[in-house]
Amino acid sequence: MGSGKSLLTEILANITRPGIKFHGIFKRSQACKLIEFRSQDPRLAALATDHVRSLLPKPSSQGFEEFSADLKRIWGLEFSRIKNLRFRDLSFSEKMRVLSARSLSINADLLIIDGFGEQMEPRSRRLLKEQLALKQNAGTALIITARRPLGSGLQPTKTSILKISDESSEEVLPLMASPSLRKEPLAKQNVLLEVDRLRIQQGTRKLWPRRPAARPVNGASLYLRHGETVAILGPSGAGKSQLLEAIAGLHRPLSGRIILDGRDVTFARGRRLQRLREAVQIVFQEASAVLEQDRTVRDILEEALKLSGQKQPNMVRELERIGLPAELADSWADQLSPGEAQLVDLCRRLILKPQILLIDEPRVAGIDVDGGLLLGVLQSFLNSHGSILLATSDPNVAQSADRVGILMGGRIVELGSSKRVLESPSHPASRAFLKGAMLPLLDPREHQAGCSYADFCERQEFPRCKEKEPALAPHPTRREAVGRQRVACFHPVD
Repeated sequence: MGSGKSLLTEILANITRPGIKFHGIFKRSQACKLIEFRSQDPRLAALATDHVRSLLPKPSSQGFEEFSADLKRIWGLEFSRIKNLRFRDLSFSEKMRVLSARSLSINADLLIIDGFGEQMEPRSRRLLKEQLALKQNAGTALIITARRPLGSGLQPTKTSILKISDESSEEVLPLMASPSLRKEPLAKQNVLLEVDRLRIQQGTRKLWPRRPAARPVNGASLYLRHGETVAILGPSGAGKSQLLEAIAGLHRPLSGRIILDGRDVTFARGRRLQRLREAVQIVFQEASAVLEQDRTVRDILEEALKLSGQKQPNMVRELERIGLPAELADSWADQLSPGEAQLVDLCRRLILKPQILLIDEPRVAGIDVDGGLLLGVLQSFLNSHGSILLATSDPNVAQSADRVGILMGGRIVELGSSKRVLESPSHPASRAFLKGAMLPLLDPREHQAGCSYADFCERQEFPRCKEKEPALAPHPTRREAVGRQRVACFHPVD
């Protein structure tokens, strides 16, 4: 991260950001007539107000039926569901999948993929690699940037690996090398945060056309203890980002409760809302869109230092603390890569010393790849009785937490120790997701009374599963586990 991969691909695709100058010779042969570029920064591909249908092939165009089928089979997206949405209404992962699908549908001479597999589930990364191999066999030249080796799949005789960074990857301690962020078992602590049957409604009902409002979070329940790390694991579109934003006080819930340190902050306003945002800080997945683009990194961190009451800010110390070079302090926010932007966002949140740190998709900042320093930073935060709640779609990232909650269709369907949930899940939907199966697409505008996966479950009991919502309750047979695994299912797997 920060080695210049994205900047190099943007120059090759004839995209230059303001204030960027380069020297040298860039030649393109006459045989390379069309270059297709899929950036890992969605802002370079579309405006927030653009409709998704304007980015994809038209239904009347040749080969649209095949494209629509691949969109659902490979990327898990229904064209009929997303065509009328604006680009800003998609989650970050959905944006990347839409852009990847569009790039693969174009018959280009050179295809440039920046940030291979970033913010994608393991199954989607595997299918993307298969599609790139087909493109390669068809004669398309590929330029791919990634933080980790691509593995098998692409033809090695036609693939070259160019390492831009001067640092040896063997010297970097991966965060996931440790099964947990803590070195000692977590003792029983008081509950710091409790979320009880939280529902979030987005969008308003219009007279014409009349469409139901979406509920990305539809009855989620969980709890977080002092000094604990909890991972919210689920597929793209499950409502992970909206749940974290609601806990941080950025969304007004439709119903349910958020209890912070014994106080109800569900509908906090004024000073109560200010205290909530001081105690709970969120690191956004799309941090590039959150940072003020007309300010430098130094300005952003100095503001956080002043709010924290530190009289003598030390930019070099704060940047080096999270593994960023000191020279980055004078860079403009719009010149940062997505990973660097999230690390800067993480740095300013840690400066404020919150009780709870919310991290939305830590893969963006490479916390699962780069990270001996970040490992120490997060461990230090936990040792100071801070708590971490992170959201991810990658089980490898979730295994670093003390406990894992599986989020499906806006509901926590399973909650327990990371080892128990990841190795022996009880909910049928959790088992299917962890095995890499294609889960059914759930429209947040369709509000079902019972279990969201009743129509697709082999263990369903009709009509009970479709008419009554199962509560998140202790597993009926697994009583020997400490804290007892909780599952929202009438017929969980033993």
